[in-house]
Amino acid sequence: MSQSQVPTRILMFTSPDCAYCPSVEKLLQRTIGFGSVAFAHVSTIDINENPELKTRYKIKSLPTLIINDEKVLSGQITEGEVQNVLWNKLVTTILEREKSYDMRKETMLAITTNTLSSALELQLVRPSIGDYTHIGALQKTTFSILGLDVLATRLFYEAGKDLGLYGADSHLLLSLNPKIGAEIRSIEKRFKHVIDGIRIFFNRQTSNLPTYFSDRVDIVSLEDDEAVIRVYETASSTQAMDIGEPLCHFTAGEMAGMIEALLAESVTVRETACWGTGNPYCEFYIKLAGEKEKPYPLPKKRKDRPERFKQLIDRSMRLAYDSIFMKRKMRPNTGDYLHLGVLQQQLTSLKLSDPFTGSLLYAAGHQQGLNSPEIEFINRIKNKSAEIGDMEFLEALKVLRNFYNHPSSFLSREHGKVRSRNLRKESASLIIYELASATATPNAGVNFCDFETGKIAGLFERLTGQNIVANESKCWGLGNNFCEFDVSKVD
Repeated sequence: MSQSQVPTRILMFTSPDCAYCPSVEKLLQRTIGFGSVAFAHVSTIDINENPELKTRYKIKSLPTLIINDEKVLSGQITEGEVQNVLWNKLVTTILEREKSYDMRKETMLAITTNTLSSALELQLVRPSIGDYTHIGALQKTTFSILGLDVLATRLFYEAGKDLGLYGADSHLLLSLNPKIGAEIRSIEKRFKHVIDGIRIFFNRQTSNLPTYFSDRVDIVSLEDDEAVIRVYETASSTQAMDIGEPLCHFTAGEMAGMIEALLAESVTVRETACWGTGNPYCEFYIKLAGEKEKPYPLPKKRKDRPERFKQLIDRSMRLAYDSIFMKRKMRPNTGDYLHLGVLQQQLTSLKLSDPFTGSLLYAAGHQQGLNSPEIEFINRIKNKSAEIGDMEFLEALKVLRNFYNHPSSFLSREHGKVRSRNLRKESASLIIYELASATATPNAGVNFCDFETGKIAGLFERLTGQNIVANESKCWGLGNNFCEFDVSKVD
């Protein structure tokens, strides 16, 4: 069974006026090559365009190189330092990743088992508000990460594949179509039975598992070693605008992982049609890959790609807002709520595959907090508070706490009650109960609510007009039974 092909991430922080950056870029290029290779990927980050990442990583000199969220080199760097430190760190990182596979497997299995138990109504994980959340929560995180990072398409695919390989879904697939486990020697016949199992699994009416990820599934074509299936009303992309590229890479990976787990054969899955390519459905091409699967392709570089994704995110947020307040449904047949396990499976597998995903989620949440349509609603309920952009820190805290606890805020079912503590003039802590991104996830030694952390910082900045940093100090993923966010003003 294959292991994840996610390359080790090297972050290089730079700026247009950095004197040493061009020479260090050349050193990196000579040492490992730029862009993406089998074992490493260099992400260049302009601190002027990404101030929230500069703050998060405490960048004080340029260039700065970070591997696995650890600062390894900064300032004027020699070729010898690049070769020695970089290769030693890369080798250590690869060895550490090998050791982490067991933990990732256990986490994926635990989350899918929780999802099965909750969706089958054996045990609710959120007794106060229920275990379903609006599909907007899934879409805003998916679109934000894809728009910020070209490598994210491969990360989504490999994270989905981890879930398919190590989660409980392949066992459910076997129970949905017992023919998969029959003693059949022909790999061709087993492949066809697995494809039919995929159809049953993602079909809302036949899966017997009410996650409400999608509506119905059609098998467009089925041969001995390849197939095409079409999925309608997928939660991850429904109503997305045409941006010229597919969006459901995680689902493609999940299919690949489940098929490989059941057949013990490498398989290639590619999304060939999507709402993101102008189609009102998602279509996946599946083929037995033989001895080795090719790396998942990255999107073509386009100058207008960031702007397209910005428009996509703005539009999806507006559609979700209208849906939550019952102005218009996004999915006429399936409804606009899905099981929170779907969101958790994606976030946890992404975070465990690549630590930098947390920073991407923070940056994406920060942008949403600054530009969210929820600001309009906050403006209506702030009563006699100061104008938005001119509030004192504790005044903004009170307004945000009232916003989170307002009955209308519970309509999305992304979170439960919110309270505050550790109040000081320019810092405080927010505790959020029953947060959809983390509730009942196992203790993996990792926090899972980076998007919400960035959103809180962004909302505070919008209300106060000041620089704010937020950090999740407690999380279900860290062994707690609530999520706590420490927020403070920074100079």
